[in-house]
Amino acid sequence: MATRQIKRINSKVSIAYDNQLSSFLTDQKNVTKLIAFLSSIGLTAAMGDSNMLFPIITGATGYAFTSSVVKAIRDTRDFSLEYKRQLIRDTDEYGKCIELYDSVVTDTANFIRSLGFKNSLDVGMFYQELLYNGFLSADGTFAYHKYSSDQGICPEMYGARISSGYGVCRHIATNLKDIYEKMGYTASYLSVGGAKGTLVSNIKTRIMPSSIHHAVVCVKDRFGKYIIDPTWEKVAVFDGDDKFAHIIGDTSEDRRYVIGYTTLIDRKRLLKYDSYVGVRNAVSAKLVDDDVLESSFCAKNVFFARRRDVVNFYYYIKGRLENIKFYEQELSCCKDITENSQKRLVKGA
Repeated sequence: MATRQIKRINSKVSIAYDNQLSSFLTDQKNVTKLIAFLSSIGLTAAMGDSNMLFPIITGATGYAFTSSVVKAIRDTRDFSLEYKRQLIRDTDEYGKCIELYDSVVTDTANFIRSLGFKNSLDVGMFYQELLYNGFLSADGTFAYHKYSSDQGICPEMYGARISSGYGVCRHIATNLKDIYEKMGYTASYLSVGGAKGTLVSNIKTRIMPSSIHHAVVCVKDRFGKYIIDPTWEKVAVFDGDDKFAHIIGDTSEDRRYVIGYTTLIDRKRLLKYDSYVGVRNAVSAKLVDDDVLESSFCAKNVFFARRRDVVNFYYYIKGRLENIKFYEQELSCCKDITENSQKRLVKGA
């Protein structure tokens, strides 16, 4: 996508934002609230301190008008984001990126299936071997990296960021979720926060919930549903009330995830609701530390035993990864992708 085209999109969005905000602010209800607020100010000034009723009215009308302005700005922002998504989705580059990404996800799912893994936990562990050894990235490396500027507002493209060799939790989780779905598993993107399993932490979390800002994958298979966190390479199982999940094998601080089902729904278009409902209704898996260790050991063994096949597969998809990387970065306009990162290199590819 040419820089000129991106500028045209941003220009259209900016004009639409200004027009929409103006429309919201000049709505008859908002004009009425403004008139009421200004009138109450005038009456309060005229009456002075002789009557407390008018200051109370002024405060109430002021609050109503301010709230309407804040809502107008928020609604306008949501409108402009959705409008920009649509403009991006209408470009040829978007169509090419999505088509290439889907083909790579399909081939990756088929390749993993061909290795004979028997359950979703083994698949998740093997995915981490591929990811962190660079076999899902165009340049053969991968590093976790926070972006100072990232306009990647099309959630269906989050997984495509992996091809660049950089990404954060939302990109990694979406990529694994997409592969799971291609393999026939019920899987959903899930937002979580962090909490310790102490009584004080439980009370604090209930009263003042932690920020729900981390992305993981909730997957269901014959075990039941559980969480796999490919970013931090953790596995967790749900507590009885489904509001928390404890991390398997983490006994030092008994850390847990706070489950953000509501946050997930609020962030529209991040999931398919049939998958979401599927994992919510499933019983929790009864996985223990030995299950995770055995699965990790199995994935590593297969990775090294089938190294030649892995390398051959990488070069089979490498050309597409390069094109996905180009299109995704043009569409998302992400910045600072080379700073503050530590790469994990592919050995022998």
